[in-house]
Amino acid sequence: MVWFNWNVGAAVAAMVLVFTPWLLAENGEDRPAGNCPVSMGASRAQMQNVLGEADSVAGWTDGAKVFFYKGDQWQGRIKVKDGKVVDIKQSVNEKATAEGKLDKLFVPASAPSKGKRQSGERTSTKEKEGGSSNAEIVEEAEESGQKKMAAKIIEDFSGDLKWASVSWPNANDCELEKVTGEEKNALLSLTSTQGENHKAGMVRKYEKSQDLSGYERITLDVKVSGDAPLPIALGFWTGKYYETSRKTVTPGWNRRTAFDLTGGNFKSADVDWEFKSPLKNPEKTRRIYVLVYTANKRELLIDNLKALPKSE
Repeated sequence: MVWFNWNVGAAVAAMVLVFTPWLLAENGEDRPAGNCPVSMGASRAQMQNVLGEADSVAGWTDGAKVFFYKGDQWQGRIKVKDGKVVDIKQSVNEKATAEGKLDKLFVPASAPSKGKRQSGERTSTKEKEGGSSNAEIVEEAEESGQKKMAAKIIEDFSGDLKWASVSWPNANDCELEKVTGEEKNALLSLTSTQGENHKAGMVRKYEKSQDLSGYERITLDVKVSGDAPLPIALGFWTGKYYETSRKTVTPGWNRRTAFDLTGGNFKSADVDWEFKSPLKNPEKTRRIYVLVYTANKRELLIDNLKALPKSE
């Protein structure tokens, strides 16, 4: 009887050793730094069972994907390769930004195949603009076997300042400065100067074309100072200049202010500057403008400039 009990105990212990890792992964125990409820080695299905659908997904090197979460349960990013969790990073100050304030996901098209950036290694702000970093990022939709576009990060202002005041004769100057927001995130402050003209603006120029084809709209977060509403617009250079119709933003934060990319309400020289043209050649976008329509001194805070597909 003693021999039998000892063998039963050994068998039970062996089963515990074999199955405990699976049970821990399934239940989200053995948590890494940041108390993430998903453990290393867990499957993608287990991750989604615990945390739900990610706020956004981005492509990574070697076929891996990075899932961004910014919910109440946990905030950070999880890297999945071959269906398994291989890296977990909690966001700074418990504030996740699903579009890139944690670690840059940009890999220039000219980057050599060896010496690729490892998980958790930040992208240098001195890397060249464009390339595959701002190319269309897609997520494979496993259920349908088709590819689904994800949001394109145009600017989160976390790196070097790449914007400048427009130098048009019919626009007033503006002052640009990077500032830190209440959540310790980077913002861009645009202050238009008072002048004879009735608009001011800023522009970012790209060395390589940015592909905006297939995206439905551009959104940005805008905080307006003062107590008066303010009209703003976006402009694009795709070989010719196109400008959206104006949106009026009100004092305080205006989250996800959206500008349609698919309609025929852009103004350009081809239509005598009337708002009745489509945005032509969006895949050849070399400049993006943010415009403020006022002759007075006004300040804006700008963040989270991104392009969204129809699915979001």
